[in-house]
Amino acid sequence: MESGTHLSTAAQILANRANAALSTGPRTPHGKAASSRNATKHGLSSAFRVLAHEDQQEFDQLLEDLRACHRPRDIHQRLLVDQLAKSQWLLARAQRLQAVAYDLLAGVEDENDPDLAIVKAMRASHADIIGRLERYAASAERSFYKALRELAKQNEANLKQALERKWIERIANAPLPTHPRLQNSPRPAQTNPVAAHPSNPALRL
Repeated sequence: MESGTHLSTAAQILANRANAALSTGPRTPHGKAASSRNATKHGLSSAFRVLAHEDQQEFDQLLEDLRACHRPRDIHQRLLVDQLAKSQWLLARAQRLQAVAYDLLAGVEDENDPDLAIVKAMRASHADIIGRLERYAASAERSFYKALRELAKQNEANLKQALERKWIERIANAPLPTHPRLQNSPRPAQTNPVAAHPSNPALRL
């Protein structure tokens, strides 16, 4: 994952890879059909949907909260926010299945947990179930941060455009300044037209 530590140690990873190399996957038609349905069942590598035992209202609330937080301005940003919600949901799902898988390895089974059937189905077709779930979680996390970075880039571009528009409007609406040469030049002396008239007796002296 991009953040946090991996759940498996280096030795566990090597062991998981070795087990995966020994596994050839399901061979019978029934096994292949079951394997093809697993992706749809756990919803980690298929088209996104809220699973039957998950809470649709909880996902809708998550999406609403993310939209309120990021306030998408156009269809592109709305799609990015939707991707944030889906990726976060898939990450939580993968981490939830990981916990069930570890419990199963420890011999702990909660028959009332609907995720148990998913994990058992995945384990039947994938030897390295822990590694596989880690990859699903890492993929969901990368998708989340990719959408988040793109959304931040979009917001930054929109903010820059808004500031540029405000600056242009400010310049366009500003009053035209008086030319400095006209401001500093001395004003012509004002004369009294009556006093300066030739008929004024004072001018005859």
